[in-house]
Amino acid sequence: MAEALTRKQVIQAVWNKFKAIIGNKDISGIGDGTVTGAIAGLNGKIKTQSFAAYVSLPSKGEGNVNMGRINIPSGYIYIGVISKDSDYGDQFLCSFQRYGNNMYVVVRNTFTGTLTGNVSCTALFLKN
Repeated sequence: MAEALTRKQVIQAVWNKFKAIIGNKDISGIGDGTVTGAIAGLNGKIKTQSFAAYVSLPSKGEGNVNMGRINIPSGYIYIGVISKDSDYGDQFLCSFQRYGNNMYVVVRNTFTGTLTGNVSCTALFLKN
């Protein structure tokens, strides 16, 4: 027969589950140290640059298209690029490539057929 949990055990189990979801890293140095303060503190530290193109790419791994040069804002560092809405959902990948001193957003087809349609990507920058 199952043993009933006490109120204290239930509260502890819920608290442990909550901590597992949100983590236990120290955020005291971000904003005012609260979750809300950390989100507000980071809010003004991220900038984005969007890229969009109509592309026609052969099947998976056979080609890519340069979507444009990444312009890193002064005082920011480049942290990544994310794929966004397209006519093909998540069947393409945005990445960056460096040519000399320039960085470019490149889209690659991850679909097994020809990808012809609209794709968009966003480059992310974090304030130093």
